Amino acid sequence: SDLREFEFWTNKTLAFRNTKELRDEEINKGKALVRVIKSLKLENSSSYLEIANKSYLSAFALFSRSKKISLNQMLESYCFSYIESQCIAAIKLVPIGQTDAWQIIDEFSNLIDEQIQTALSVDDFHIGSGLVNLSILSVLHETQYSRIFRS
Repeated sequence: SDLREFEFWTNKTLAFRNTKELRDEEINKGKALVRVIKSLKLENSSSYLEIANKSYLSAFALFSRSKKISLNQMLESYCFSYIESQCIAAIKLVPIGQTDAWQIIDEFSNLIDEQIQTALSVDDFHIGSGLVNLSILSVLHETQYSRIFRS
């Protein structure tokens, strides 16, 4: 059923967040977006909302489905929001200004369509996470004495 598949991919998404810090971020952002979905009174089954509480990606997909946003538009929006959030974090941590950040956003945004087409061509069995350095840095960060951001 659709609900089982939604739960399967939600759990798989969480499994790919391979540190406690990254899983907590995924869950917290999912809960926050589900609150937005509920506040907008978008039509969704409570079962789907309960599952989406565990994953920002799942809540994002649920929101997109509720608003009848196409798969391609949803993926473009998700990628853009990721690029933008990373640049906002960089502005706070690295000595770059807003103009430089927007140039980076523009540069990486131009790669989104190609990356989406590549991602859509991968069969389900080959989907995974290969960001080893991110995992190592996340482990180091979550045990660090003083932290600026949660992740």
